[in-house]
Amino acid sequence: MISYNLANDSAVVDHGLVSATLLHDVEDESELEIDAQVASGDCFVMLATALDQLTGEEYGNDLKLVKPQLERYIHTLLYLQRHYQISRRSPEFRQ
Repeated sequence: MISYNLANDSAVVDHGLVSATLLHDVEDESELEIDAQVASGDCFVMLATALDQLTGEEYGNDLKLVKPQLERYIHTLLYLQRHYQISRRSPEFRQ
């Protein structure tokens, strides 16, 4: 018998050769990525880097290429605003 230790609101589905973990009550898979970035402390660095890349030659002045990326970053910032509280770090952690 196989047993699984799962986090709340998740389930394992096994169909033939394929098995997957399903997460319930997750509005958007990208929100899991945002949570992981927050937990690692890299969320704002990732956003800053991504925004900086939008100014590169790859996108030029083509709004059709830039707009979907900006909408993704807007979603990220709104998610952070709704789910997290930003607090000032103590001086020894500042870089």
